[in-house]
Amino acid sequence: MENVDKVTPKGLLKIQVFDSKTGKEIRELRVEKPNLITQGSKKALSRLLVQDDGVLTYDPTYNRLWAIYVGDDNTAPATTQTALQAAVNVTKKEITSFTITGEYSGIVEVEATLTDSDHNDKYLRECGLFTRGTLDDPASSAGVSMLARQVHGDIYKTSAITVKYTWRYQITT
Repeated sequence: MENVDKVTPKGLLKIQVFDSKTGKEIRELRVEKPNLITQGSKKALSRLLVQDDGVLTYDPTYNRLWAIYVGDDNTAPATTQTALQAAVNVTKKEITSFTITGEYSGIVEVEATLTDSDHNDKYLRECGLFTRGTLDDPASSAGVSMLARQVHGDIYKTSAITVKYTWRYQITT
């Protein structure tokens, strides 16, 4: 059977930097190029559709959008990456806002914010969108899949700023 439809996941990223005392926006980065969708995204979508492949049974909650991880590496994204490229200096933030745009649009928008006490005195250069994995803990990496990864311009994070990541993830045909 020939596959006539091509289902493609894609993502767009917006990063906003705010003064932590006043809440006033200082800077906005829009990564308008589509974010690289990794092989982990295909794996997670497949496991959501087929929760038992005859070998393993997959709990559908494992593949729920769960956290945005940030780090300080600026290696170009590749579809084969399964984690952020930073060996250290990674912060994992649970997604705090989910929005589905239109019943049939295939668009989900998520947000996570680094507060004035997160990831201080380090650079932010990369971020990734991750699933829940096997533990109900956004700080854990057990069984997670990275759905998308993006690098961006340097942001030096201090306690004087908060940084909000808004990620739009879309399934298109």
